[in-house]
Amino acid sequence: MEIMFSNKSNDLIKKEVITGIYGDKVDLINNGFEFIGIDYDDEWTVKRFLNNYKLKVDSNILSIFTELEISYSLLKRKIKDLSKGQFKLILLVYVILNKKNILILDYYDKGLSYKYKKRIINYLKNKYDGSLIVISNDLVFLNSLCNYLIVFCDNKIIYNDIFDKIYTSNIKIEYPEITRFIRLANKRGAKLSYTVDNKELLKDIYRSVK
Repeated sequence: MEIMFSNKSNDLIKKEVITGIYGDKVDLINNGFEFIGIDYDDEWTVKRFLNNYKLKVDSNILSIFTELEISYSLLKRKIKDLSKGQFKLILLVYVILNKKNILILDYYDKGLSYKYKKRIINYLKNKYDGSLIVISNDLVFLNSLCNYLIVFCDNKIIYNDIFDKIYTSNIKIEYPEITRFIRLANKRGAKLSYTVDNKELLKDIYRSVK
């Protein structure tokens, strides 16, 4: 299950920040998390699923659809007929509507196109106000969404701090190519800011050589 939730609080959660987990959900389980999945039937329509078996579509659902750029026409589609990206968005809408205590995205970015990732990142950063954990081994996705990072290795926490500090730490993980370039450049005297955005990197390089 790519989207889960928990109704049990945990000390690892940082209030009012989006927490990234570089590891696996097993690491969270070993640290006291209890997950709950989402039950559904592939034959249900999206409308039935989102309304907990009711058939009424209210303004709250339509508002979230608009924010995530989801076509209203999907409400009449069966879950089995959705694309992978569409289904992930619908699962996200479900959890948002049901106001779960802690939302957990477990490798939710896997297989998602840039278009869908952008919608999700924009919504979660600007509209979602609950506790959120994002599990992934893609630092670009985590960096785009999270402002706090926990890194696990062999079920042990080896990093637990604000995201930006990971790039100047000695933690051995798989850094994105852009980050490796910035680290190498800075070791040779450059003073580039850490970013996962190529356009921002080019602007910083231009500023540094003016």
